[in-house]
Amino acid sequence: MAVDPNLVIAKANELKEAQERVAVLEAELKLLIIDGVNSKQKDSPLGDIFSDFQDAVTLTDKIVELLERNSGRPFHFKEIFRTVGDGNEASVRTTIAKLINDGRIRRLEWGKYQALTKEEKPKTVASGLPPPPRPSF
Repeated sequence: MAVDPNLVIAKANELKEAQERVAVLEAELKLLIIDGVNSKQKDSPLGDIFSDFQDAVTLTDKIVELLERNSGRPFHFKEIFRTVGDGNEASVRTTIAKLINDGRIRRLEWGKYQALTKEEKPKTVASGLPPPPRPSF
């Protein structure tokens, strides 16, 4: 079976072009990643607000999950911070304060926090209602 040398050269050239495109795309991706990291630094107010919002949402979930998983057990702030903290003590304190104000957790004494029991959680208007019907297609 004879191989056409022109076909081999053409395929080699296509491979070389594809490798060059990959290298260009990798370089662009690195620049985008660097720009993304820089946008979240303190000198960029929009990046700072966005990153704080993302951290607060996940931080809220982590704190609530930790306290509810161990309901009945009070946690010191330092225990919560070591377990769910991202190195930013102020954001953990702010999130805990918001959770207390929302009635999702309670402060037992200075620096100790606990999840609310099911009976203590505030009732919502929609509690006890059946779920909305699923659309039929």
